[in-house]
Amino acid sequence: MFVQETEPVCFQSTLTPYFLLRMGGLPLNVLDGLRFEHTSEWIEALLSLEQVLGERKDRLVDALHEAVRIHKEQTSLRRTLLNLKRDVFNMRQPDNTSTIRNVANKLSSPTREWLEEWADIWERYRYVLAHGSEIFQVEMDRKRILLKQIVKIEDFRKGVLLSSSALDQAISSYLTSDNLRPGRAARTAERSLVEYLLRTACKTSPFSTFTTVNSGTFVADADGTDTYERGRLISYEIDKAEKKSFIRLNVAILSKLSSLLLSCDSLRQDLPVQFTPGYHIQNNRIRYLRRIQETEDAGDGASIALDAVHESVFYLPVGKLLTALLTCLGDRKVPYGELVEDICSLPACQGGEAEIDPYLQHLLRLGLLIVPDIQLDIHNASPISRYCQGLRAIGAPKAERVARLLDEIETLCQIYATATISHRRELLAQISQQVQKCYAVLGQEQTISPRTLLYEDTAIHFRHLHINESSWKGIFKQVAELQQILPIFDVNLPRRLVTRGYFQARYGEGERCDDFLEFAYEFRLGFFEHYLQATGMGAAGKDREQGKQYINYFQQPEFIMLNSAQQASIAYIQAAYEQLPFGARELRLDNDFISTLLPYIPAERRPLSSHTLFSQFANVNGEPLLMINRIYTGLTLMFSRFAHFLNAEDEHQLIAGLRAHLASLQPPDAIFAELKGGYDTTNLNLHPQVTAYELVCPGDISSRPAEEQIPLNDLSIQDDVQGGRLRLYSRRLGKEVIPLYLGFLVPLALPEIQQVLLNFSYSTMSVLDLWNGVKREDADASIIFYPRLRYKNLVLQRAHWRVKPQVFPRREIGQTDAAFFLNVSRWRRKYGFPLCVFVAPEPFWNAFSSDGAEGETKQKMRTYKPLYVDFENYFSIALLESLMRNVSTPIVISEMLPDREQLWLKHNGQAYVSELVWETNSFEGGLHGE
Repeated sequence: MFVQETEPVCFQSTLTPYFLLRMGGLPLNVLDGLRFEHTSEWIEALLSLEQVLGERKDRLVDALHEAVRIHKEQTSLRRTLLNLKRDVFNMRQPDNTSTIRNVANKLSSPTREWLEEWADIWERYRYVLAHGSEIFQVEMDRKRILLKQIVKIEDFRKGVLLSSSALDQAISSYLTSDNLRPGRAARTAERSLVEYLLRTACKTSPFSTFTTVNSGTFVADADGTDTYERGRLISYEIDKAEKKSFIRLNVAILSKLSSLLLSCDSLRQDLPVQFTPGYHIQNNRIRYLRRIQETEDAGDGASIALDAVHESVFYLPVGKLLTALLTCLGDRKVPYGELVEDICSLPACQGGEAEIDPYLQHLLRLGLLIVPDIQLDIHNASPISRYCQGLRAIGAPKAERVARLLDEIETLCQIYATATISHRRELLAQISQQVQKCYAVLGQEQTISPRTLLYEDTAIHFRHLHINESSWKGIFKQVAELQQILPIFDVNLPRRLVTRGYFQARYGEGERCDDFLEFAYEFRLGFFEHYLQATGMGAAGKDREQGKQYINYFQQPEFIMLNSAQQASIAYIQAAYEQLPFGARELRLDNDFISTLLPYIPAERRPLSSHTLFSQFANVNGEPLLMINRIYTGLTLMFSRFAHFLNAEDEHQLIAGLRAHLASLQPPDAIFAELKGGYDTTNLNLHPQVTAYELVCPGDISSRPAEEQIPLNDLSIQDDVQGGRLRLYSRRLGKEVIPLYLGFLVPLALPEIQQVLLNFSYSTMSVLDLWNGVKREDADASIIFYPRLRYKNLVLQRAHWRVKPQVFPRREIGQTDAAFFLNVSRWRRKYGFPLCVFVAPEPFWNAFSSDGAEGETKQKMRTYKPLYVDFENYFSIALLESLMRNVSTPIVISEMLPDREQLWLKHNGQAYVSELVWETNSFEGGLHGE
């Protein structure tokens, strides 16, 4: 292993003063009534009898073996005893217990009594088994009645309506279906409704009324703090559980309108056009960044479609017409029709009207010419209003008609926020009609509206919501310790390292490049795309036995350290696991876990590390535990999507507070500059401005003052040998530029040039898969158990089982639901699964499969979000059966932690699943300005 001797660096930690609370849209208690208590008691009685039979089996087999020896001369009895011994050994249910009793009468004590007891137990088993279907049917009738009542809950119906209008339409038929003999359509609707219900009560994925999002603050205990609140880990008071909605139109509709405006012959003449920003003329060619938008089909199972955006450096020869265009247009914004006239008036172009108009249309398609007034402003609090301003600036009657229709749509959106479910259906129909009218105005009546018309976020009203810093001091300290080793697990670090390796190979160590776009284009085309294909997340984890090993393309010592770090982590977990007592459910990592890995951290000197922790809190056996679900980048990113909404809830203090905090984290002689991400077709990219500067990529139109804009042609790249990293600099400002992406798209989905920019950012994504690479004797087993991994009060990984779907019980032809329920319960007990678990596809960096099976698993589960399964709830078992029947790669079954009894967030006697999203920042020295 390679260890690099480095001077210790003193880091301090601070918290972003705000956090998010994501709360289940329904209390978990709503699921209690769906448990099949009587059927579960029946199953428990049968399994207990099976256990007794198992305990008696060996003794009776030995006794029968002796009886065979004693009666070896009695051929008929000996044959009967042999058959009976086999039946007992295999625990085969006898056809007739009277035969067993007849044999018992021929044997001596105690074999006679043991065999009679065996017959008694089987008779009791058969009696109990015979009543199972009746018990199940009676209970199914009652449970379906209750399920249908739950489905009628207004808040739940609102979420279903936005997520799947088809399912919403199917609910009425489902509610009137037979409880014992539902048809195929009713069963299909029920499975989908149960899946949504489990998600609403058990998961915290923000969407409509399924999950609420609120902001809270970290506070220090003070002398004036109320005695009841002082020392509480989380202090809160819910005013009322009624949800407040924030509605936005799907901005993909605005993007579609923009494309239709460009293709509308009667309107094109009025569109004000200009050259795309950032173009450059060199060697009689014009170079610019071309964006291509590829429409993606959301498919039947998804509610959201995302148009993929790609970027590439594009060159066009500067011929006669392009020279004329450059002369006439320059840096101005001119109506398209006027521009055509101006070019035609030039002596060199007179008489060329027939080719000038098609040529300019072609440049619009290629993206060299753009219409800035109809580009979406992702930072505006009201995107529709801002878009309508651009339409009205065109000054054409058709554009004005579209703007008026959009104004009406925005009014309908505002009404929608407080509307009942029945009114919401009417409003959605009206909005859809208005959108179609917009398309019709532009001559495209047949254009289909997106399935998702609106996006909704919800919050409830807290009188106060605080985390007391002093009470969390121990947990914060432990998180700060963990933060030191996160670079080892940061999937973005290798990308930054190879960017520097390529730069040094191309330009030399310590050198400088003043043409960022040229570097980005060459790097992406010549190396980075091939690198991503060769070392994708899946490929890195092909073999769990080997662990993750990075390819060291440029022979960089940092990669040697990273690979050594992976091996050191594996060795530590391996040694600790081998010392774990058999059957233990938890592996506690010693205090030296962090110090063991610290020497392997690459010496990439960044003055700031900021991480977001998605976590759940619970008191377990009187001890506070923080369960870490995910670790992502910080720097206020996770607030961005909800900031406009929560800012109004927080008396307009949140956005200003985030700006101030981000400014305090800004390293000396450096500035944070946001990049937009290249997408204006998704609501996931909408958020307020919180940085002082914006990186303006070619093709972007910024609404900021010029002094706050940093175009890419102002950037230079400097290899910092002492700091061990590449830096971006603004020549105009004379400062380092740290790119921030604050949208909610996965960075890997961003356009190509923006991804290269992120290789200079402080973005992180740390994947704590500490079992990867640990050798197991049962590595080929169908079910492998991994104990819970805990460092002090931090749960790094929950206890989980890696399960091949083939071992899940299969429903036999003609098998009753009760019998299948029994088989699943027997299977659960055999492998020791808890009653309540979460089921998910194996993480995609592990479940790599070259035959496409991995993608099949993801498709069948629709998302990576875990599915809640209660083994006493037949509806959830039916969902699990459907999943297991349709996937071929392993799935992961994880313990529910915190469990039902450990939930801290309660209101009106009901408990809610919740997740805390908060940021911790570590930095050299003090905060900026201190």
